[in-house]
Amino acid sequence: MDHRIIRSQEIIEELLTISLNTEQWKALARRSGISPLEVFGENYTNPQKADALVERAMQFDKEEDLIRIAADLSCAAVIVEEQSNSNRTTFSKLDTQLAIKLGELYQELLVKLNEAEEEYEEEEFSGANENVDDGNEIIEFKRKLRDVAEFSPSNCIHAIDSKNENTVLKRKAKKLGFDKYEELIKKMRNYYNKRILSRYPPNLYNADKRLEIMIDELFEFLPASFQDDDAIDYLNGIIFDTTFQCKIFNE
Repeated sequence: MDHRIIRSQEIIEELLTISLNTEQWKALARRSGISPLEVFGENYTNPQKADALVERAMQFDKEEDLIRIAADLSCAAVIVEEQSNSNRTTFSKLDTQLAIKLGELYQELLVKLNEAEEEYEEEEFSGANENVDDGNEIIEFKRKLRDVAEFSPSNCIHAIDSKNENTVLKRKAKKLGFDKYEELIKKMRNYYNKRILSRYPPNLYNADKRLEIMIDELFEFLPASFQDDDAIDYLNGIIFDTTFQCKIFNE
């Protein structure tokens, strides 16, 4: 049997022993120069993800890098969890440079959403929630996540954390000169209603899946210099803040 085929199976087995979660699998793909949307099918199991990712990485002779990157992701997650457990207020003490980076990411995302809006304004879509507007009553966030949007329990917890973290950062970014956050929220609402809902209707795709797709698409909007793990956290924060304001996930 070909040596590379044998080695690919060894790599798959090693990846599975690391026990990556969904976000870590996507981060592993991105760090390997591979789009998660292109390599992972809907509802893929971890063995299927490992097999698909190793197969794609072999096309670029990058399969040997997968174990190292996966191990780094796993170790980083452990460190973050330990820091979070020891000091839940760490995120509120982020330095000015992080807020500057977030403001720049907001600006890049706003530009790309404006460009996308110009494209879909001329198109016909079915399934978009046209009844959503700025006058929606803001309901209690936990109930919105659980009963209206119907996120999974883990994403309900993640949503509250992400929204709270984003609240701290957006205030810092505003103090540093980014004053178009509300415009960004409106563009996020429009993108969700016109692009996400129309292609991934609630009767076929649950809220968790629509969230995953929206994050992946927004991530691809960003310049390469912004495409890192922090960007995923920022995008989650923006999406869940928009959800908190009852602009999206109102189905």
